[in-house]
Amino acid sequence: MTRFRSPLEPALSAAFARLREPRRINPTWLPHLDGAALQRPDLAPAEQRLAQRALIAPVVIALTATTPEGREELRVVLDTAGAIALTRIGDDPYEWWDAPFEVIPDLVLTLLSSSSRLAAAPQMTTRGPHNALTLTAEQRRAIAARVADGIPAHEAIDAQTDLSAPLRDALLSDRERATFDICMHVPPTPHTPMLRFHLLRRWNVGAHGLYSADGEDGFSDALHQVAEGDVLATVLPLLEEGAGLAFGKEVVA
Repeated sequence: MTRFRSPLEPALSAAFARLREPRRINPTWLPHLDGAALQRPDLAPAEQRLAQRALIAPVVIALTATTPEGREELRVVLDTAGAIALTRIGDDPYEWWDAPFEVIPDLVLTLLSSSSRLAAAPQMTTRGPHNALTLTAEQRRAIAARVADGIPAHEAIDAQTDLSAPLRDALLSDRERATFDICMHVPPTPHTPMLRFHLLRRWNVGAHGLYSADGEDGFSDALHQVAEGDVLATVLPLLEEGAGLAFGKEVVA
């Protein structure tokens, strides 16, 4: 087993410098390719091969959990050779290792275990108007105007007195949080089209429940109140689907 510690940027940038077909890069890594770091890192050959595999893997997953105790992160790389796990606590360098895929679900559960709501048994929530939490156009404009005047976003939202209790709870809660990012990317060939799937989903624990939003926008129209098992009900099936793609196996829904 290969195991080493390194930040993302130098390891991935050095792998990129040796890459002959840039179109094979999984797009999730693009923000981490630092041109100033295009130099040979202090990695052994086996460690360099692990970084090269990660760079062009068809499936890359990132899961982050933030609790009062701190922030922990798990990245999972899946390709035809198996799985690579990258773990870190806070801002420490990542620990990279080639892991059997069978241990990845346990790593997910361990990461989420510090919050009972984030780690609740899988229970998928059907998202729709019945559980959507949405700012009106007037509320958005009022909050945006406060932010433009230099008021911090948290205070700008708190000053909006006409928010419903669940929406206020969802937008202002600073309890446990989780973020899940999956990118599936298979470049096109002369016989097959490009495959691309990306999902960024965020959850935060409030005083009155668990809330979920898709994308980077904190005021997203995709903000919903969800069942406590929604995190694992999202992560575990997509992990299996990603494994099916990476390992070339059919995934049964």
